[in-house]
Amino acid sequence: MKNITPENTARQAGFTLIEMLVVMAILGIAMTVVYNVFLSSQKTIYTQDEIIDVQQNLRISAELLSREIRMAGLLIPASANPISNASTATLLELQVASATGEYARIATDNLLSTTVTSTDIIPFTIAQAAMASQFALNDRVRIYRPASSSEPASAVYTVAVDPTGTTLSLSGFTTPDLQINASDMIVKVAAGAPNPNTIRYTLVLDQILRTVNGGVSQVVADNITNLQFVYTLTDGTTTNTPTTFNNIRSIQITINGRNLRTDAFNNNTNVRDRRLVTLVKIRNT
Repeated sequence: MKNITPENTARQAGFTLIEMLVVMAILGIAMTVVYNVFLSSQKTIYTQDEIIDVQQNLRISAELLSREIRMAGLLIPASANPISNASTATLLELQVASATGEYARIATDNLLSTTVTSTDIIPFTIAQAAMASQFALNDRVRIYRPASSSEPASAVYTVAVDPTGTTLSLSGFTTPDLQINASDMIVKVAAGAPNPNTIRYTLVLDQILRTVNGGVSQVVADNITNLQFVYTLTDGTTTNTPTTFNNIRSIQITINGRNLRTDAFNNNTNVRDRRLVTLVKIRNT
């Protein structure tokens, strides 16, 4: 029978240095593989999320541009063109009745009194409650007559009472016997805003900027690599630098964008711009 000594027991229960180094090397390789798989998975998920963000950014920009192009020229004086400047491929200037795009259609005729004063509050019935709800106390408005693109009286009025239901009450009338017709439009404007309003879109560095009446520019979208307008004219030809703006009948908008965080995560390699192209017709020419 073999004698078991404390020295033999210690030697049988332990590992040699070579065995430990082999195990550590195997664990290191396994951890490296797992980490690389995890990193690749995270990069794919992260990049896909960023691509969705870029596409949404482009879509929101294109929808805003499209909506305001369609509204350009609506209710503005006949002497004003829907497009007032399109001198470069990255600049578009529109003329609109309302820079905020809020309108309400009057549903019934209303003849003002011969003794109307600026402090009198005149209630108007609006076609839909949703239209009236766009306005709030102290908002400034104009009234336009769609058939002639003119105003019954060239003036700015004030919302005198918070709208309720389909009632929108205005003050500031000073013209006696003024006839306001059903289908006339109440349009929200800014205090001191010109008639018509001017909205300019342009690309500055990597941002699409929207500027109303020459005021402070607002950022519509950032991380934009390209913005281009191509105009179709009355004779069917296309150009991105038209000289006669009232000949423009449609606009093709091309917007390219990328996300800088995605670029950095991918070491600025194999990252493509996302592009959105939209064609919008000029309705109010």
